[in-house]
Amino acid sequence: SIVLDNPKAEELLTALNSETLVDIQVTNAGGSGSDLDTASYTVAQGKTLTIQSGTFTVGADQTLTVEGTLENSANLVISPGAVFLCPGTYQENRTDQVYAMARTAAEIATEATIEPDRVYYLGPLSEMSQWYDRTTVQLLGAESGSMGKEMEPKMAYLSGVTVTLDLNGRTLVMNQSLTISSGGDLTICDSTTKGALTNPSADAIWLQDGALQVNGGTIRSGKGVGISANINGDMQLSYTVAITGGAVEGVDSAIMTDGKYGSVVIGGDAVITRTSEDIGAACAIVQGNITFADGNTVQLRSKNMGVIEFEMYDGKLLETEEYYILMSPRNRAEF
Repeated sequence: SIVLDNPKAEELLTALNSETLVDIQVTNAGGSGSDLDTASYTVAQGKTLTIQSGTFTVGADQTLTVEGTLENSANLVISPGAVFLCPGTYQENRTDQVYAMARTAAEIATEATIEPDRVYYLGPLSEMSQWYDRTTVQLLGAESGSMGKEMEPKMAYLSGVTVTLDLNGRTLVMNQSLTISSGGDLTICDSTTKGALTNPSADAIWLQDGALQVNGGTIRSGKGVGISANINGDMQLSYTVAITGGAVEGVDSAIMTDGKYGSVVIGGDAVITRTSEDIGAACAIVQGNITFADGNTVQLRSKNMGVIEFEMYDGKLLETEEYYILMSPRNRAEF
């Protein structure tokens, strides 16, 4: 191993290209007289580059490729026009806030028009200004954080793009509802445990026209509905919700659907919970269908123990001592 203090570009390149060095540590990156931003770097497979302190800048028209491991405890800046490719491992050691990495999603990396393993954003979550199409956004750093006091319009609306959000054990606090519209497609997962997307003052997710899949993590509303599908009841909008794992929680209802052309399917080991103690239901169907997949262990929970009155022309109602679905006329739930 070697420690390079405020290295020049040539010094770092020599270390990275060495056949014997596998652990390169950089301190005081970007210090006085630094020219690190004038070269492209490759961290080969089997090597680890650790940026301990300072500011490491990948200059415009330069490329940083990580095939091995990059550990960052400092300030890593990807300049406009620079390229960051990361088929290897990136480890964020800073814990002062939540950071986000938006990288080309693995499942589409083979498409000829998509550059595999391209990192489009790496930085504070609060400064991320847009959703990048066909990427996986992984949360890193501190255990919890927000999008900032005022969410960027392009972050409040996930429109016309396909994104996977990996909560990675972190809690993302939203200051307004995350709206999926114009054919947007969002998959939420949690590659570790305890990850959550929460909104303490409003619905957590609004789905207008597009798709939402929840494979893990918790979607939680502290005042409203966890997932609200087609909130305006527009008959022309088409949406799909697939919940195969994780949990959805809401005060009014965990899930509410109001759309003739919408589809909500709940399966896996999902836990759907209405957290209010007032009379109400875990799932509320105004219009449309909710299907519970066969052979799964979905749990519907409602804290209240009251009786729900309902009118229904067609369909089935699941009602036990603790689990409720509330339905409006002419709609159905399938089990």
